[in-house]
Amino acid sequence: MATSDGYLKDPASIRVPVPKRVIVDRRQATGKLAAARAALDAADLYTRERWHTRAAIHADDAAARALLQDIGAVPDETLALE
Repeated sequence: MATSDGYLKDPASIRVPVPKRVIVDRRQATGKLAAARAALDAADLYTRERWHTRAAIHADDAAARALLQDIGAVPDETLALE
């Protein structure tokens, strides 16, 4: 990915968005969708609003990774590239 000055970005600095539809499908496939919904409903307002208003979640999002761990899901599997 190029920057506005034409130079390439360091690949480590590029944040990977994971579409929410992929996250939902993966939680359903592992039987963790209901647990994810309950955890999200119990989360703070900002976390809930981020989920409802964004089309994708970054794979390195600390709040998303923590929520997934809390329900016994594997964040690296849930937030992997398609």
